[in-house]
Amino acid sequence: MAGGIDWLRWHHGSVTDPKFQLVARRAGASVAEVVAVWAFLLEQASMSDDRGNPGEPDLESIDCALGMEDGRAHAIYTHMLNRALVSEDGRITSWDKRQPKREREDDNSTERVRAFRQKKRNETPCNAEQRQETPRVEESREEERRTTTPSDQVASTTQPETRERTSPTRAGKVCVLLRENGVQDAAPHHLTDSDWSEILAKRTDEEIVAFAVAKLAARPGQRTGLKYLAPGLLEDPRPASRSPPGRMTREESRRIAYSTRLSDFRAACAAEQQGQTDDNDAIEGTASRLLG
Repeated sequence: MAGGIDWLRWHHGSVTDPKFQLVARRAGASVAEVVAVWAFLLEQASMSDDRGNPGEPDLESIDCALGMEDGRAHAIYTHMLNRALVSEDGRITSWDKRQPKREREDDNSTERVRAFRQKKRNETPCNAEQRQETPRVEESREEERRTTTPSDQVASTTQPETRERTSPTRAGKVCVLLRENGVQDAAPHHLTDSDWSEILAKRTDEEIVAFAVAKLAARPGQRTGLKYLAPGLLEDPRPASRSPPGRMTREESRRIAYSTRLSDFRAACAAEQQGQTDDNDAIEGTASRLLG
């Protein structure tokens, strides 16, 4: 127990955090194993004299304690380092942010209670009388509401609304686009701020929507949400393959040749219908080139 503290905070959404899904995929482990290793590290960090720094973990002992295969904890810990969940010196990266110590060393609840009681004693009768008059003010306001004429109510409802509306964030706009394209569970609060920052820095809105549409097409009829898409969106986008400048691919060459032969065939058929030619051999030759 470090500093008299024998507990730590466990935040909502930790089990479904997309970062753990990505670490599990890279380490060849299950999400349950990754979450278990993370909980083990948090407990060690909490019990350490330097809270937040579990030091060099005994990975073989973790494998044994959690009933995992040999080397599994090492693979998971390595990818946690790569994802900056743990710093190079072994410290939990966001420990001070997510495990704040609210009470200072020199703070004492007894002193706070004593100060509060002294404040109550110093209150003057004038202050007490002012608190008693508050309900009367509320009663006068209620009378004003009752005496308001219907015309005043109509005028108040017909006045234009002047309150400014806050513009949606980019994450909110992306979630709207995802829902419009079939993603059923898409809301900004489904991902952490750090995950949103990383995804929006790597991809445009159109690329995010295109990625989601491709995933939906690959699993038709299955419910797909933003948390399912997050691990793939967090990965670096693959660069699109392009042909060298000045050269066409074989598929492009075949498409151009096909469209040229097709236009010749259509022109020959049109000429025959208008009586401009009766050369059936020319039409058949064009058709043979098109089909051949």
